[in-house]
Amino acid sequence: MCKEFGGLDETKHTLYRLNAMDEPTFPLRRDNVELAKCHVASGDELVLQCNLETKPEDRLSVNIHMTMTGQPEDSQYIDKIEVSQ
Repeated sequence: MCKEFGGLDETKHTLYRLNAMDEPTFPLRRDNVELAKCHVASGDELVLQCNLETKPEDRLSVNIHMTMTGQPEDSQYIDKIEVSQ
């Protein structure tokens, strides 16, 4: 889809299906999958949105920890990342 819009960087853009209020709510992130399998039906509106324009409430902060045993006692903090929901 990014190639069709003039070579946009696909890592910086996400295709969304709009909800009933025309808000980009449902991200389509599965590459090389038919739109029907992504729950896109005929008549659905899609929008290509820059990931940098994501609202703060649509983003999650995730703390990354590593553990060798699965127990919290040996958990080691790695990093904090922000991702879109």
